[in-house]
Amino acid sequence: MVKIKDLFSQFNHQYQERYDFHDLDKNSDIDLYMLPDEGFAFANFNSADKGWWLTKRDAPTPKEKEITYSVPYSQGEEDFSNLDNQRFFEAREITYELLLVDDDYSYRKAKEKEIKRLVMQAAGYRELNDTFNSGFCFSAKSESVECSDDESNGTLTATVKFKAYPYAIARSYEGSDIWDEINFDNWQDQRTTFEVNGNSVKADLDNYGSKPVELSFAVTGKVKVTGSNINLGLDQAGATKATIMLPVGVTSLTVSGNGTVHFQFKREEMI
Repeated sequence: MVKIKDLFSQFNHQYQERYDFHDLDKNSDIDLYMLPDEGFAFANFNSADKGWWLTKRDAPTPKEKEITYSVPYSQGEEDFSNLDNQRFFEAREITYELLLVDDDYSYRKAKEKEIKRLVMQAAGYRELNDTFNSGFCFSAKSESVECSDDESNGTLTATVKFKAYPYAIARSYEGSDIWDEINFDNWQDQRTTFEVNGNSVKADLDNYGSKPVELSFAVTGKVKVTGSNINLGLDQAGATKATIMLPVGVTSLTVSGNGTVHFQFKREEMI
């Protein structure tokens, strides 16, 4: 019978190949369990690569930044929390619980020191990648790492907490065809690069995310981008300094001139 410690242990110094008495072939009934395939990566720490098993993730939606006013002698309250039909949120908390299994107490303590060092020494906000949200990342900073050792079962539990920007941010620009970063539950293919040769073309950009995002440009030649309240003349150098806000929904633009323009924007989602 395969022991729990055999199923979960990641460390070659503990795992030994098992052979059935009646058969000289190696028993491979635990091979599929040797590597975790779920977890998170932050700074120089990758939970799966470090041998930690993800047992729980908790990422509740953030609290809204409420601005309300109670008018005397009226029912309820006035809510001024929204601006241009957009809600605003506080930073959110993301928590992971990890499990490490190994009989060697000194090894477990070494792994406890390692996770605390690698997670907590990373200063400021940076990318937090979660295998559950392929194609997206969070902008987060580490808040705490708490560990609990269970000598009787040879396990070490770590609870890792992050403070994060409210929205998950797409890893790639819209129009990218990086297969591993496509989330088919909420994804659509759209054209974001347009070429003109003295003519004009229509460019419909669909921000189907949860909030307005920044739109930037990569240009060759000289092009003009026009639309509702938009009139930009762009060349390769000038395009690097130009940004506009792209609202949620479809924005129709017209591209003219001679050259190409690549519209660059990343969706942000409340997930």
